[in-house]
Order: sequence, then C-alpha cells, then structure tokens
Amino acid sequence: MDARVRPKSMGPSREIYSSYGDLADRLLPAARRISFYGGGGELVWTHGADKAAPTHVPSIVRAIIPDGALEPQVSRLSESLIAVAIPIVLNSKPVSILLVNTLCDKAASDRRLMREIVGAAAPLVDCLCRELGQQARKAPPSATLSERTEELAWLFALTENLHANSSDPRAISQLLGPAVERMRGCFGAVVVPDHGLELTYSSMVRIDMQSAGIFERCRPYFLNFVQRRKQPLIANKVSAGNNMPPFKALVLPIEPRKGKVIGCLVFLKNASLPGFGRRQLFLGRHIGHQVGALLESQYDLSTGLLTRNAFEQDVQIVANAGPAGASRSLLYFDSDRLHAINDVLGFSNGDEAIVRIADLFRAPALPHDAVTSRIGGDSFLVYLPKHDAEQAYTRALQILKSAGECAVGAGETSVALSLSCGVVRLYSAVAGLGGPIAIAQMACASAKERGGNRVAIYLDADSSTIRRRHDIFEV
Repeated sequence: MDARVRPKSMGPSREIYSSYGDLADRLLPAARRISFYGGGGELVWTHGADKAAPTHVPSIVRAIIPDGALEPQVSRLSESLIAVAIPIVLNSKPVSILLVNTLCDKAASDRRLMREIVGAAAPLVDCLCRELGQQARKAPPSATLSERTEELAWLFALTENLHANSSDPRAISQLLGPAVERMRGCFGAVVVPDHGLELTYSSMVRIDMQSAGIFERCRPYFLNFVQRRKQPLIANKVSAGNNMPPFKALVLPIEPRKGKVIGCLVFLKNASLPGFGRRQLFLGRHIGHQVGALLESQYDLSTGLLTRNAFEQDVQIVANAGPAGASRSLLYFDSDRLHAINDVLGFSNGDEAIVRIADLFRAPALPHDAVTSRIGGDSFLVYLPKHDAEQAYTRALQILKSAGECAVGAGETSVALSLSCGVVRLYSAVAGLGGPIAIAQMACASAKERGGNRVAIYLDADSSTIRRRHDIFEV
C-alpha cells in the first residue's frame, strides 16, 4: 500500500480526511484505492493497493463537480474493478467526493454494486458531512472525537455482524435490542406491514410499562407519517392527553429502495429521559438502513415472501423445533400463463399476477406455521410441517382452485390465473433442501407438460436420489 497523499496546501478542514480514510478501509475491505476530492476537484487524500497514486481527476469525479450532481456515480474500470464516486453534500451542493475503486464480480450489475458500496459507506459519509458542516459554520462539535469514534466503531461492528448473518431470519430481531439500548430508549419496534413483520423490544435497563401501550396506539400514525413524508420524525415534546402519558419518539422510514417506504423503525423514551438529538438520528438512520438491507436480502420486496436463502434457513429452524419423524412436505408452484399475460396484457399486468399468486399463500389456505418463498420469476416454494403428501395435495388443490378464480386485465382481454404444483414428502434423513427442491420442480414440470392446473406428487423422495419421471403420480 502506497503512502498517503496530502497536498501541501491542505487546510485544517482537510486534516479530517485521513481518519475517515482509515475508517473507509475497514468498511470497504474489497477497496483497491480510496480517495477524497475537494469541492473544486482537487485530490486531498488517497491511498490504496494500486502501484501509483492518481495523477488526474477521474471522469466520474469531473461529472459531479461542474454539474453539482447529488447522486452517486459508478464506472466500470475493468472486468473485475469498478469505481464509485459518492458526493458529500452540504446545502444542496457537493463539497467533497469519496471515490472508491473496488474489486467486483465481472458478472455483477454495476448499479447493484454501487448500492452496496454506498450503503456500506453511509455511516462514514453522514458523519463526515456533519463534521464538514460544523467546520463551515465554525461551530463546536456536537460530540467529542472519542464519542464519535465509539459510535462509528459500534456501527462498523454491527454492519460486520449483520453481513455475516444476513440470511438468518432472526437477524432483525437480534439487531433491535442492541439498537434500543444504544439509543438509551425504553422501547423499540420494527413494523413492515406488507411482510407481516412486527418486532418489539422493551429495555431491561430503562423499564417503562407504558411504552408498549403507547406504541400500539400510535403505530398507525407513525406508519402514515413515514410513508407520506418519507423522512424521520423526532418528537421530544409529546404532552399527556387522551389517557396517554407524555413520551419522546424517534421514528424512521425503512426504505430498501429509494422512494419506496415499506415500514418504520420506532424508538420510544419516557418523558423524563433526555430527548432524541442529532446523534440519535444519525445512528437511527443507519440502523434503519441495515434493517432495510436485511429485508431486501431475506424478502422478495414485490410479494413479501422469503427469498430462497432465507426460506432454507427458516425451514431448518422450523424443522429442528418439530418432533422427530413428523410428516413434512415441500410444494413447488409455477404459473402456467405468465408468458401469455406478459405478451397480451403487458408486464405491469404480469407483475400484478405475481402479487395475486403470492397472496394465495396465506391463511386460511395455508397454516400459520407454513414457510413460503418466491424463488424467482413465477416460481414459489411452500414448506408444510405436520403434512404428509396427501394432506399437502389437499392444500395445493385448494390453492389451484383459488388461482382459477382470479384474473388480471379487464373485459374480453382478461386472463385467468393458472398454477401447477409438484409435491414432495420430506423425511427426517433429508439434510438439505437442494435435492427435494429439484425433485419438486421436476414433479411440477411434469404437471405442466400434462396441460397445467394440476398437482403432481412424487411418491417416494429421499435426499440421495432423483427418480425417473414414472415415479411421479399426477392428480
């Protein structure tokens, strides 16, 4: 790694870049070079594994400076290297640019990689923006260096832990407790209605028996606020009224994709405790970002169903909690007419069809302990504990009947939905789901070949073999 570049003309405000550059190294371990450019495009700090420091201003930095662009920019430098420029914005103007050259998979989407890098660097960018703003106003810092370093270290440790456990369905609940305690709050909640997700945590240090009741009464207002305004709510002066005690609240939108708020993150304090300030807002925003990233990795945001990785994790948890030798079944559903809907009615109706199909995999059609997943396109998985193949067939038949009663489009151009399903019984010896999913998919394909809108049961599946097509019994 080459020496840091620090131009002789660096002023006091530029000295902060070296500490933030060292932090960027930890937040972005795949980075080959990290650089900071000033508001005029001048290089103020850089280091990395490349042999030589940059001698010119990269084109994506030049694209930000003259035009005043406020959004991150991405450029592919080679098959395995991309550059991402993140503007540091004050008063609607970029005053600095963080440039990250990082290794990547040549087949990965540049836009997706950019979102990942921007998300990982977000705590650093926000803290640097706040510090530059304080220096511009010549105001005293809102926190000491040790406090700021402690916050960033906590966020870094949190991010590392979540990345290591991103497919664990319990990761969000394991995040909420530490977040509430770090906020020095009494109560916290994560609410995502479309996913049927509501998690709560009550502090064991700052006990307040009334916080849960306050949350229940205010939840609709909190959700409505973040969904309509798409911004955080800080309420430090909520007075008593309507049989409700005074309290303090910090509510943040959960927004995995820009412009789409799917839920809220709530922190509550007793009125006697210190209010929520800029530091708590800073931490809360990034905790909300991490919740959004977890939801995006665990849930299909279009339908609210689990992704395949999260599905397999959840199935293992449910299976391990059940009695040994209990009947269990895996169902693979596939749409029979999605291509026709897309061709005749357009992709917007195709998207509506996917959502309508996903809605079929809910109570009462499925029991409360069923695990459901959209594994891509128009394919879905359902795990049914305590169901043998015949019981699973009955459930699948009801879902196929309900699908036939649904249609997308209007008038003479409307198209009724149709599904095919493959059913496999799971045995205690099944250690993983890769084989059973392939068998269920094969059974579903056989049902589709016979005209669709039917269920095919694989009679005798195990974890070590996929039998020939004549072992499939179609009904």
